[in-house]
Amino acid sequence: MGNYEQLFSETKSQVQTAIANIEQEQARVSKETQWRVTDCERLLETRVNETYVKDYVKSIQQQLLEKVTEIMLINLDKLKLIRHVIYI
Repeated sequence: MGNYEQLFSETKSQVQTAIANIEQEQARVSKETQWRVTDCERLLETRVNETYVKDYVKSIQQQLLEKVTEIMLINLDKLKLIRHVIYI
């Protein structure tokens, strides 16, 4: 009977050690996974998306249009002045 008790005790100890190792590994993997998820979330928040690009391009187009219109009006005023000087 003593051998069985010793075998049982050794097996129980090995199982407890294995369970502790599994729990420790699970905690490590869980922590690492959470870190990676958080990192990915941060990257996705700062990632340039299609909507941002479209809005940015529209903004630049609007700014360019306004600048070209301003330059054209200035040049038109200059042309009118030159025309007025020539035909006076």
